[in-house]
Amino acid sequence: MTATVIHRIENGKLAEKWSDKDVLGFLQQLDVIPPLGGPPE
Repeated sequence: MTATVIHRIENGKLAEKWSDKDVLGFLQQLDVIPPLGGPPE
């Protein structure tokens, strides 16, 4: 799974955290969700 996590440190402490994960791509890799667009007709 592809993910990005950003931490913002202020005065030596964690002030904020942002994260983004490619859950759709992960579920498609597990064949839980079919690829978008489906097979060509």
